[in-house]
Amino acid sequence: MEQWFHHEPPTAQEIHKAEASIDRELVKVSEAFGPLPRIPLVGTAGTVTTLAAMAQGLPRYESARVHNYELSLSIVKRMEQDLMAQTGPQRLAMPGLEPGREYVIVAGTVILRTVMETFGFDTCRVSDFGLREGILVDLATKKT
Repeated sequence: MEQWFHHEPPTAQEIHKAEASIDRELVKVSEAFGPLPRIPLVGTAGTVTTLAAMAQGLPRYESARVHNYELSLSIVKRMEQDLMAQTGPQRLAMPGLEPGREYVIVAGTVILRTVMETFGFDTCRVSDFGLREGILVDLATKKT
């Protein structure tokens, strides 16, 4: 966010620079991993869970409604446009957006949308679990 966006709302030039920067990083990912198999995209934490809450218009965060929610690319694009048309304080009025995320949500949404478009994902499954839970599941399956 600090690298790309210096105006509220972001300018078209700032958005273009962000997309170009993200594209450069995704080329490195493509080179490192090659073609990705047709697997589901799963996102966790921060931007992804916040977008799931916002897409559902949740007045307060509800893990049970966020976990396993499917964010479509069309929803991500619509929300990106809505977020970019507003300033941070205006974004706070949007249901599902918690204070403290009103500025970073823009950069995170651009990243998510660009990843989805670049790698051909139509949806992103939202996980309210994170790295800690994944490590516990991994350890539990190795012990059985």
